[in-house]
Amino acid sequence: MPPDREAPDREAPSAPKAGVEPVAPSPHRRAPTRFSLAGVALLGAAAVIALIVTVGIFLPAIGAIGAAAGRDPAGLPARITVCGRTWTKDSLSRTFTRNEIYERTNAEPIVVSTGLMAACPPEVRPPSGGTATVVYAKTGGDAYVPYELAGGP
Repeated sequence: MPPDREAPDREAPSAPKAGVEPVAPSPHRRAPTRFSLAGVALLGAAAVIALIVTVGIFLPAIGAIGAAAGRDPAGLPARITVCGRTWTKDSLSRTFTRNEIYERTNAEPIVVSTGLMAACPPEVRPPSGGTATVVYAKTGGDAYVPYELAGGP
C-alpha cells in the first residue's frame, strides 16, 4: 500500500461483553437463493411447452368429443345437455336430411353440438320465449339425428 494510506484497523472478534447475550441466528431465516439464468430459461421453456401441449392437443380433443359430423348415429350419446336443458336421442336412431326436416317442420334444423361444453345456439331459446322441443346433431354432409326435449317446454 502507498505510505500515505494506512490499512484499516481490523479487530479480532472479541468475546461477548458482560451482561449482553450474543444474538443467535433466527431458525426461520433461510439462506438467500440464487437463480441462475439457465434455471430461469429452463422453467420458461417448460411453461411454453405446457402451453403448446394444452392449446395444441387437449383443447382440440375436447372439441372433437362434441363433433358429431362424420360419426355413426349409433355412436352418439343417448342424452345431451344444451342451454341447461336435456334432450334425448330419437329411440329409433333415425337420420333425416335437411330437406326432410324442412318439409316436416317448415323450419331449418336447429343444430347443436353433443360435446361436453356445447355452446347454446340462440335458436334453442329464442328471444320471443320458449325452448325448442327438437334439436339435431349433424352426423354427415346432409344427415341429422333428432333429439327431443326431456321434461317438456
